[in-house]
Amino acid sequence: MWKTMIERCMQCGRCSAACPVAPFMDMPPHKWVYYARNGEGERVQNAGAIWQCLSCFCCEARCPRGVKPAQLAEEKRALSNKVVLLESLSEHVIENMPQQLLVAALRKAR
Repeated sequence: MWKTMIERCMQCGRCSAACPVAPFMDMPPHKWVYYARNGEGERVQNAGAIWQCLSCFCCEARCPRGVKPAQLAEEKRALSNKVVLLESLSEHVIENMPQQLLVAALRKAR
């Protein structure tokens, strides 16, 4: 699902050690990858840590296996924004909106 090869993660914790805001997060970067890899992506989605991520990519630079936790956080934020957009649209608007327009709106929400 994610373009970041999360299955390659060996949970060494270097990404979390390199992250300048990891001490202030409710879930450090290596845990994002752990939960996403084990099918608990919603747990990552609901964590406040993905909104605290600076996208500085220090975690990616330190990873010996090329895993990209910052990219995972960005994708989870984009998905969360799309969910908020859909929830904000009324049922009447969705039913009467052309399908192509709805898909275009979701793509641009990223």
